[in-house]
Amino acid sequence: MLASTERPSMKAKPVVVIGAGLSGLCCARELLKQHRDVIVLEAQDDIGGRVRTDHVDGFLLDRGFQVLQTAYPEAAVQLDYHGLCLHNFEPGALIRTQGRMVEMSDPWRRPTKLWSTACNGIGTFSDRLKLAKLRWHVTHTSPEELWEEPESTTYDYLRTTCGLSSDMVDRFFRPWFSGVFLESDLATSSRFFRFLFRIFAIGDASLPQQGMGAIPKQLGAELSQSMLRLSAPVDSLGDGDRVRLKSGELIDCCAIVLAVEGPEASRLTGGLVRCPEARSTTCIY
Repeated sequence: MLASTERPSMKAKPVVVIGAGLSGLCCARELLKQHRDVIVLEAQDDIGGRVRTDHVDGFLLDRGFQVLQTAYPEAAVQLDYHGLCLHNFEPGALIRTQGRMVEMSDPWRRPTKLWSTACNGIGTFSDRLKLAKLRWHVTHTSPEELWEEPESTTYDYLRTTCGLSSDMVDRFFRPWFSGVFLESDLATSSRFFRFLFRIFAIGDASLPQQGMGAIPKQLGAELSQSMLRLSAPVDSLGDGDRVRLKSGELIDCCAIVLAVEGPEASRLTGGLVRCPEARSTTCIY
């Protein structure tokens, strides 16, 4: 068995990573750091998976509404933020209610907007104090500890545990997190909500100057042409050491990593990997 500092033989079979989305690209980069031979197979004509940007008539159109949250722990490890030339959104939200737009800013980062936010008509003064308490809690508790806290639905957590009014939940949290969770009942785990609320509170929502597609481009920059196979859909898997492409080509390997969406993972494993329930949204330009 090779020591961890040894480079495997050049004749060693490669690890095949199926899928060149963000997870597949990060996996390939980690394998390269371990001096492993890697082949990444991607069914589409470019890398990125669901994180891609189209160039249309001089405009950059991301495939779906997406932003980069700079406080995501793994994003901070994997990405060079400076190289992405990030542009940050203003912290807070514009809420359309009763025929007008009101601002719910983050007074901790925009103290000059404290008064306008406090008097915007959303919720009560008591809600502001409870929201401050929630923010203090998530920003002063580690992500690991947040995940260990009691679990309920997000709705029950906001209404019962935090004691927020129905007006604050229905006119602020529900529209906001319906777009995050892709469900409007706020039935998503309160643990996930606390983690995300922490991310929103301590980081920025940003877009790379060249669109979200710049993220996979940066992650895939270390892959040579021989390592990355585009327009190479996989037909089936062998017994852990062979991949058959739909073209009929066979690729021998020492291991296979599935970095694909649920339906494709289920198909390739013959149902061994259960396909999760899908949620979708529509973005119109």
